[in-house]
Amino acid sequence: MTSTVKKGRDASLSSMASDYWGKAYQQRYRLEEVKGDYLKQERQFLKEFVQRDQVSGPCLEIGCGTGIFAGVCDAYIGLDNVLAALLADGFQDYPPILASAECLPLADNSVQLVFSFNTLEHVNQPDLAFAEIDRVLAPNGYALLRPAWHCAGYITRILTSKRWRDLSLVRHAYRLSAPILKSRLYKGLTRIPGRILRRLWYRIFTSGRPTCLRYKRLAPSFEAADRHFFMYESDAYADIDCHEAILYFESRGYEILSHKSAVGRLFAGHDLLLARKPGG
Repeated sequence: MTSTVKKGRDASLSSMASDYWGKAYQQRYRLEEVKGDYLKQERQFLKEFVQRDQVSGPCLEIGCGTGIFAGVCDAYIGLDNVLAALLADGFQDYPPILASAECLPLADNSVQLVFSFNTLEHVNQPDLAFAEIDRVLAPNGYALLRPAWHCAGYITRILTSKRWRDLSLVRHAYRLSAPILKSRLYKGLTRIPGRILRRLWYRIFTSGRPTCLRYKRLAPSFEAADRHFFMYESDAYADIDCHEAILYFESRGYEILSHKSAVGRLFAGHDLLLARKPGG
């Protein structure tokens, strides 16, 4: 019974997400978005990175949207689970894949670079997505990831009630405490001890075996059509810790290029994660 209810809830959320993003991508034009500032720094970073490290492809983008990264790297492949995004004007000259990040329709060890920005937090089961990234990456291939790390549950919960008078006492408390919850001091005090314990647990009890990706499930809200009450990442499915993602790749022998020191990994925040798969 519980499994049936969960599947029904997931199917309902998937349908709502599909409708939400389908409407969001209507009347969007790739060439106009390329001129904008959205992920502009990331596009420049990726362009310089693939040139410096001579990444010749294939290069897979998970959650490509209208394809603003297309043309930045050779042998580009854009993947998204929203058909309207792949059919956006100006994206016709690049190979698209309509699929989920949880099940990539690509062969093992077939991709030189997998990159993704602001997407994996929207995946229902990001642990499966990480496993797929590891599977399709070729030896010495790169994973370049920056989802919206640490999406907060209070964001998705608050949006479901739009006005103060509609909020319960608990949600009033969440909204009033939001500045504290978002502060660096609070995040450091609550995250760092847990990360230290997580590493100790991994070293003592796993015998060096690859670890699974731990994350927190969120209840996404798709009511952001009312822009007055819109909150960034209110439609996220998962709260993914950057440190947890680092440990995931580290436990599989990847070289963590973006966070070389132990201290840097413990204090990882909303960072870009770059990891290189071990050679064959």
